[in-house]
Amino acid sequence: MMKIRIAMLVVLLLASATPYARAEAKDLDKVEEMLVAMGTEESVNSAVTQILYDLFVTSPEFDIHQDILLAYAEEHVSWDVIKGDLVKVYAAEFTDAEIAELTRFYKSKIGKKLVKASPDMNAKIGRVVKERFDSDLDVLEMQMKYREMDLLEEEALFYKDEGAE
Repeated sequence: MMKIRIAMLVVLLLASATPYARAEAKDLDKVEEMLVAMGTEESVNSAVTQILYDLFVTSPEFDIHQDILLAYAEEHVSWDVIKGDLVKVYAAEFTDAEIAELTRFYKSKIGKKLVKASPDMNAKIGRVVKERFDSDLDVLEMQMKYREMDLLEEEALFYKDEGAE
């Protein structure tokens, strides 16, 4: 269960760093400058905090280990630890010219507005997705129960056929 949540963290962090072009930037300092302009440090810290919060809410047995989990997260997935990896991810996907253009955008008025609005927008998007997902949970549960019933019926038929031999 814990490994699944840690894997989710890795996926979230990588998803926030998903590029779209194939190229290679050489100036890693400029890539880091772009990540700072994008607010990546805040995004990483927020994602880690949210994942740990969700872990503690959904798995109260971890409450006594909060200090250990927080220290582990700080040691393994804090901004200072993963920054170099994220720089490499972006550097592998964008040219220096593209990095410069992205940096200009994120330092522009509209880019700063996007960075500032993104956490709230992402939270709203998350709520919309959750509401849509949860809207027909009883239908989902019914489908799952039907599947279980079908499997039980198949198993019963198997044993019935086996007994007839």
